[in-house]
Amino acid sequence: MARLVRSCRFTQRHGTLVIILAVAFREYGLSVDLYSDPDPAPQAIERRCYCLAEKLGGRMHPAVELPQLLTQVGPRTVAVVNYDADPDSAHLSHILPRDAGTVYLPYAETEQNEVMEVAEFLRLWSAPEIYRQCLVVTRKGQSGRYSRAHLEASGR
Repeated sequence: MARLVRSCRFTQRHGTLVIILAVAFREYGLSVDLYSDPDPAPQAIERRCYCLAEKLGGRMHPAVELPQLLTQVGPRTVAVVNYDADPDSAHLSHILPRDAGTVYLPYAETEQNEVMEVAEFLRLWSAPEIYRQCLVVTRKGQSGRYSRAHLEASGR
């Protein structure tokens, strides 16, 4: 656990940043795609980590819409989203499709927020300084995507 915390460059004051988490996942040998709206003023550490992520083989893409993001989730692929948890901080959780109107955030700060209406999630995901950032993380060499038919058949 200590190695993971170090890899994420976590601090009590700042937590961790999405790009830093992307670098940590790459360092652990996972395939990483980062989707994000442009950040008009990245911090120095973010700029360094964007360069490092590219050197490590991380891929950067423009922000993706939620339906397209959720189709990438599968048995070997997770999507990690950054959303506005409260007025003072952002929060990271992986996200799963639940049904047509809700998503499941198993690492939400409270149990009440684990299941969230899509409209509420979209509001929190596009809050100022969040930039609709998300990571799609897959074990290298694995295609872990579910098809839309599989998701519908499983009730997710």
